[in-house]
Amino acid sequence: MGQQHIRINFNDIKYIEAQKEYVALHLVNGEPVKTLLRLKNIEDILPKEYFMRIHRSFIVNLNHIVTVERNRIIYSRKEFIVVSDTYQEDFKKFLNKNFFN
Repeated sequence: MGQQHIRINFNDIKYIEAQKEYVALHLVNGEPVKTLLRLKNIEDILPKEYFMRIHRSFIVNLNHIVTVERNRIIYSRKEFIVVSDTYQEDFKKFLNKNFFN
């Protein structure tokens, strides 16, 4: 099977997850799209005002965050991401600017 190029709007990305040799782009609607790009390479091209690295394996679209409990971003009962200690300070700054306590 040949190489495919898929256009994905930044706003359609809920979060991005490193999965061994793949990176999965979890979309608002639909199945995740997998790519062989490295998470760091994707992070470098994403607009910083909309995306933030919150874990070694995760980048989130800040526009799709609705609920945060302690150090977890909650998308649904079965879908949540823990903000790792390394990224806590930057994430707390974002919360303080954009969320009610």
